[in-house]
Amino acid sequence: MKITLNELIEKRKESIDLDITIPVGEIGMINEEIEIISPVSLKGKIFHDDDSIYLEADIKTKAECICHRCLQKFQMDIENHIHEKLTINEEEMEDYYYINKNRLDITEVVDNVLVLNMPMKLVCDENCQGLCLACGVNLNKEQCDCESDQIDPRLAKLKDLLLND
Repeated sequence: MKITLNELIEKRKESIDLDITIPVGEIGMINEEIEIISPVSLKGKIFHDDDSIYLEADIKTKAECICHRCLQKFQMDIENHIHEKLTINEEEMEDYYYINKNRLDITEVVDNVLVLNMPMKLVCDENCQGLCLACGVNLNKEQCDCESDQIDPRLAKLKDLLLND
């Protein structure tokens, strides 16, 4: 979705208010574990300050994720704030979002913000117990009969040292 910024660039306007809804299909999968499942709402403005142009906005959406502990799907509300500098100078394209022919691709900005602000590990609940390392049962749903005293074979020698003392 592209936004035309002619009036702002030519300084006929101080700012452009944004109230945009980006359909689900335009963003889609952030990665193989996170899929956007509701339209992305973007509210804010694009404004110029002296010789610079900025995008200031809040985005909201909902995603379906896979928990890193129990591997179950869960839904997560996503809310992020965007504060980005925009440029019409091709030499600054690496540092800022580029306004090409007085148009900004807002979908690219939103996509990047969503990817960069995702947590490293997604969990369905802070108290998620995950899967049993021995039998693979989901410990949130049922208890397993595996020995809880299992030790990583790489650390077994350390246990022997403790028993000798």
